[in-house]
Amino acid sequence: MILTFAAHLLVTCMSLIRNSDRVYQALAYKVDRACESPADRFVAAAALCRNVGNNWEDVLQDSYVQAWAANVSVSPEASLLLIACCDLTLEDSSPNLNDLAKYLGCHRAVLMGKKAALEELIAAGFMLGGFTSSDLDESPLDAQITVWQETIVALTAGTLSRKTLQEPTLLRLRTFLDKVLCQNEIADYSSIYVYIQQVAGLWPEMPVSKHLTYLLNSLVTEIPVIYAYLKFILNIDVVGASIHVSDLGYYLDDRSSCRRVIARLSDNNHFLYKKEFLKLVAGDFVGNNPQIELTHAALSYFYTPEEIDFIITKDSATSKDNLLVPDQIQPRKLHYNQALQSEVNGLFSALSEDKFIAIQERLTLRNLPTGLAILLSGPPGMGKTELVRQLARQTGRKLLTVDLAAIKDMWVGESEKNVMAIFTRYTKASRMPGPKPILLFNEADGLLGRRIDVARSVDQMHNTMQNILLEQMERFDGILVATTNLPDQLDPAFERRFLFKLHMTKPTPETSALIWQSHFPWLTQNQSLYLAESHPLNGGEIANIARKLEVCAVIDGVEPGFTALIMGL
Repeated sequence: MILTFAAHLLVTCMSLIRNSDRVYQALAYKVDRACESPADRFVAAAALCRNVGNNWEDVLQDSYVQAWAANVSVSPEASLLLIACCDLTLEDSSPNLNDLAKYLGCHRAVLMGKKAALEELIAAGFMLGGFTSSDLDESPLDAQITVWQETIVALTAGTLSRKTLQEPTLLRLRTFLDKVLCQNEIADYSSIYVYIQQVAGLWPEMPVSKHLTYLLNSLVTEIPVIYAYLKFILNIDVVGASIHVSDLGYYLDDRSSCRRVIARLSDNNHFLYKKEFLKLVAGDFVGNNPQIELTHAALSYFYTPEEIDFIITKDSATSKDNLLVPDQIQPRKLHYNQALQSEVNGLFSALSEDKFIAIQERLTLRNLPTGLAILLSGPPGMGKTELVRQLARQTGRKLLTVDLAAIKDMWVGESEKNVMAIFTRYTKASRMPGPKPILLFNEADGLLGRRIDVARSVDQMHNTMQNILLEQMERFDGILVATTNLPDQLDPAFERRFLFKLHMTKPTPETSALIWQSHFPWLTQNQSLYLAESHPLNGGEIANIARKLEVCAVIDGVEPGFTALIMGL
């Protein structure tokens, strides 16, 4: 009897010790509430909610819980669960309902009775319903809890209200969508339909919500396809705006669904292609494993114009080429001989946006290729590259410059893929807001030269690359410029594909004098003409002299004059 009594006494003492901290915090909370900060009040209220056990009614009467319930127009039970979910999320970023039951110190059966309060928080927009009513009934251990970050911040700051989360943003909706897609092991896709529908219902007036609803209604029997499509979009910062069809398997857990999705999206007649949400482009150089591209229309549902611009720029800038926007190009006055200047002016006119659109429309009506290919030839230093840069700047076009040295690869087939990838990236850049960009093949002699007899595998690779380039140029729909120092070495098949051909020659003394004055504005007309006649240099050479004198001015601490200029020649 004594031992039994001692055991009961020990259990009672341990119970009191376990609950003393919570009781003390609760008492301190009630006494010092007036002098606590909002964060302190949140901590104290969380202490009340933790291990609430069967004492729900006592905690529901707490003025803090009651105040928040009135402030955000939810029931006291919902207010208690909101405080508990926020505190639990601060401890574990991905808690589930089982974690919540442990936090509250109650059996899961008790929590099931609070399902209406949880759904109340979801409807109010404070939490994401990463679970449905069926989840609460069938799989309480796995049903996820996702609280808005803004909810936690506003609650701890004492500013939470329903207005806190009324502003819909693409980032917020993407975050919700990503969470519901990531937190579910896909064995059967029936639940995915409900999850996507739930996200679309958060802000039904947003274009992206309407897009999601449209997809669900149109592809109700192809939920795995929708799932792969959305995962592709949401992972664009990792994979870029294009992906091989076979890589879609990474998003799908079961082989059967993987095979079906790959088969469906290998068909160019699929709904997503017809509606121009996706585009199917050629695969490797023998046509295997085609790539899927996200169109600008699809991206515009999920991302802002600034985000799309960054996505395309990032995708291009990290892939063997360089994308410049017009504002990044320094303005420069260019001078050419009279006959060439007339051709250059015509080029600027043709690439102005209104004329370019009119040209493409007219060519389309005549069933002719709509792309413009331009060849700039001439010795080094004639300003071929600078002319392209100024064309881009003045016509408001982005400039995509190809690094030809980076195209050639030691592995069989890779160089050919790199050539095709150039035009894929140009297509992506063309979908960005604004005029069509310019694709520049700078110093393209090595790629546009005459085809050679095949004696080695590298010769075969070179000829294959040229064949791919010729085919792409034939169906090109934009603006392509190539520069070369050796126009006589061009393959005839390439030469006839250039609509405009400008040969840049050495400047006359009159033109050279203008170039001297553009670099040294302090020169008189006679001085610049003297320099042009006594030193027949091209524009590149004059620019190098200007750079050298600027460096010397910093070193010597003396501004250059005519005498220093003559001595430096």
